[in-house]
Amino acid sequence: MSVEAIVDYLHRFELSAGTRRATLPDRLTPRELETLLLLANRYGNTEIAEKLVLSVRTVERHVTNIYNKTGVDRREAIEYCRRHDLLPPEYH
Repeated sequence: MSVEAIVDYLHRFELSAGTRRATLPDRLTPRELETLLLLANRYGNTEIAEKLVLSVRTVERHVTNIYNKTGVDRREAIEYCRRHDLLPPEYH
């Protein structure tokens, strides 16, 4: 899945800022969800930083937060997304 498809999918969530966080599992932020979806699609930290126009250090912080909040690692990210119905319908 391309970054553009992921970002488009996230925009289709159409949730307000207050609703969005309450709707996401494990208190993930919208930016952490973007990062998680890219992790699930096997992007590396440098690629994620480039795609989301962030520093690698910021991406590393998001990844650490994701690991701490979800208890999953990079290899388990796709299964986590599936379990929590975070993937676009065309991805299932």
